[in-house]
Amino acid sequence: MSFGWWGPVLFIFAVYWMIVILADRTGYLERYNISATGPILMIRTKRFLRTVDRLSKLRYFWRLFGDVGIILMFVSMLFMTAVILLADYALVSSYLEGSVPAVTQANEVQNLLLIPGLNDFIPFTWGLAALVITLVVHEFSHAIMSRAEDIRVRSMGILYALVPVGGFAEIDEKELFGKTDDENEYPSEQAEGFNDLTATIEEIRAHEAMMKALEEAGKAGQEAAEKDLPEKTDENETAAADQENGQAAKKATKHQRSRILSAGVMANFCTAFVAFVLFFSVVLGCIAPVGNFIVTGTADGSAAQAAGLSENMVITAINGAPLVTPEDFRTATADLSAGDAITLTVSDHGKEKEIRYVIPEGSISARGGIRILTVTENSPADNGGLKAGMTVISVNGKMISGTDDFAEVMASVLPGDVIGLVVYDENAPDLPETITMTVGARPPEYERSYLGITYAGSDQIYSLPGAELSYFNAERYLETLKKIPSMATGTVPEGSEAGRLQTIVAGWFILLSLPFFGLAGEGFTGFNETLSCFYQAAGDAAFLGAGIFAVANLLLWIGWMNFYVGLFNCIPSLPLDGGHVFRAALQAVFEKFRTEEAKAETLAGKICLLMTAAIVISFAFMIVWPYIGAYFL
Repeated sequence: MSFGWWGPVLFIFAVYWMIVILADRTGYLERYNISATGPILMIRTKRFLRTVDRLSKLRYFWRLFGDVGIILMFVSMLFMTAVILLADYALVSSYLEGSVPAVTQANEVQNLLLIPGLNDFIPFTWGLAALVITLVVHEFSHAIMSRAEDIRVRSMGILYALVPVGGFAEIDEKELFGKTDDENEYPSEQAEGFNDLTATIEEIRAHEAMMKALEEAGKAGQEAAEKDLPEKTDENETAAADQENGQAAKKATKHQRSRILSAGVMANFCTAFVAFVLFFSVVLGCIAPVGNFIVTGTADGSAAQAAGLSENMVITAINGAPLVTPEDFRTATADLSAGDAITLTVSDHGKEKEIRYVIPEGSISARGGIRILTVTENSPADNGGLKAGMTVISVNGKMISGTDDFAEVMASVLPGDVIGLVVYDENAPDLPETITMTVGARPPEYERSYLGITYAGSDQIYSLPGAELSYFNAERYLETLKKIPSMATGTVPEGSEAGRLQTIVAGWFILLSLPFFGLAGEGFTGFNETLSCFYQAAGDAAFLGAGIFAVANLLLWIGWMNFYVGLFNCIPSLPLDGGHVFRAALQAVFEKFRTEEAKAETLAGKICLLMTAAIVISFAFMIVWPYIGAYFL
């Protein structure tokens, strides 16, 4: 049995987990203020708490920030719930139709996690940098909003399990949710026999008023005592001192709690918005295409390779004639013959230079024909001697000028017929040769002829003696990238309302699936080594050189990572932020119908747990079904 790539990963993870268990039991983790929950480490620090307190002084701004975050939270919650339901509906429909989605790279288990190094679509360097920024933004916002609402923040830190998997701001849960682990922590409550689970709403309100009065009295006493202190502590330290002195802890209202929990999502969305604006509007505007024809390979020992032509060079001109369109290439190469000198103007990773070489004898292929791209193993073509890269210029004596001629000739050939093909192989020094082969039958019809090749017309093939080229419309690709925001916002000028709606849907789909599908199924993870060859820094950013692509890639992944983490946290499932906000909203709705607070809280909690279970099952179904669905058909 083969474990594939995840065998070593599981072994390393198991060793790591054993080390965590040993360090936890020996007290090593506690010594450094680290705790373990299973294999996940919570690494804490109090280093940034004073900074959080200073930033939280703008209370009106942060409370408005939180209120807007609550609105965005519920909009995104509806969106993510709809996405989950639609995904489940599509899977069930496919089963009822007798099919199961194929396991592809896009839905493999590791690619459903936003973990750089594990996810095939996320580049490790840019993905890790973006993930760290995303976690810092999210958790700092929780902490700042907590302090703006006078809720204590105990510490901040990261969640770690071989790699960073999350961040946290350790907010005092007793103040945020009214929880306590020690029943005797509030002697006054126990002495009075008060129980907030069985008390009526009137008793709860009376008790809260009494506790508030006690808290204010305690604060007054504390302020009087602080007059004799040489230096005033910050708000976090004051809150800690209050609790150490046995004063009653504050409990956040449902509105305050929702603000705090929505702040992280709001910060992620704001960061994504800024990063996308900079990427699509500023950085892409400072990038210009250099050419459209890239060298995909050179033949060993060829004159082109000896002259210095190499893979990923972009050819911008031949003998001084600029290359922009396929027609430009055909015009520039139409009259070339053996012995001619070629001068190529190329861009080699942003550096322009000229390469000159002489076309050797027998290296110019015949015009027209079809180029063989692939040959199926053990097919008639493979058994007859055809190879990828050959050009077929004649079949049974009929000249082939393109794909139409080839299709017409093969339509009159029956399975079992013997045909003669005149082919040219520019990787071999021989002149065109004739290959004779017996045509096979195409399954399952068994009536159509079958060779076992894929091919393209000569007008779709770009080559120079000793070198293969590929055409890529760099300018159109760049312009399409720039248009994604206008598509998603519906600001494209032309089209009817129905067409405008389709454009908006298409824009959001492209934005959400950019790393997976790109603009045309190719996936866009940023300006990688090959794609960056087609472009250069321009305008005011020209001084950056190749550094412009590093800026672009970082902004792209900061935007995309923050956007997805924000959306994911809006799912109405515990322990995500969206689950807590959803529960608080349900409780508020129940209380509107004069349900007692304790009963409303219990009922909201049960519904939220049911929702969590449904979503977890739904995700498990989406992950597992492509692997096991075929066994149920």
